[in-house]
Amino acid sequence: MTLEEQWKLYDLTAYDRGKLLLHILAQNKIIPKNKLILDVGCGTGQLGEAFAEAGNHVVSIDISSRNSHVICDALCTPFKNHAFDVVLAINFIEHVRNLNNLIGEVRRILKKGGGIIIQTSNRWFPIEQHYLLPFLSWLPHPIAKWYCKTFRRKNYDVHPTSRKDVLKNFLSFKLRLEQKAWYPSWVISGKLRRRLYSSFQKTFTLISPSLLFFFSTD
Repeated sequence: MTLEEQWKLYDLTAYDRGKLLLHILAQNKIIPKNKLILDVGCGTGQLGEAFAEAGNHVVSIDISSRNSHVICDALCTPFKNHAFDVVLAINFIEHVRNLNNLIGEVRRILKKGGGIIIQTSNRWFPIEQHYLLPFLSWLPHPIAKWYCKTFRRKNYDVHPTSRKDVLKNFLSFKLRLEQKAWYPSWVISGKLRRRLYSSFQKTFTLISPSLLFFFSTD
């Protein structure tokens, strides 16, 4: 299976991952309902649909996706101040170069007491989650770009982050939930890859491929 086919499969699981995310939040007594939610970098929009089916009104934005309600840059949205209860940033912040600008915009559009749900790739997981290359996200960006170009023939446009980085950048928010997140094995294509993924899950108990946070403004 090619990398593009792997990305397509991942997109097709967006709705199910949204349901899983709602389940994790509910286990931690965070139950979004009757909320106005902004889904930034929505991609297919299916993850937001899971939140809509749970009784919320979801507005999705993306800089290029035809599946979004509004095509715009998440760093400069057209919405009024304090418009939203929740912002969804699922597998998004690692694609943002200037995270401070995003945080400023999130603060502007969130209501008092609102929150942002973040899921992002863990920089220190041994296999980089977008291009599936060992230790790619550990490297300085210029070397990582060469590595990705050489072995994947792709431009490395990801800016991976760590738990420490996320907590530092969102220091002005109140942390309400922090959890390691493993994708379900069915997200991974092929029996061999699923078997390797399960082995990673058992071996790397102290780290995970993905990090999940919920920060609130109060």
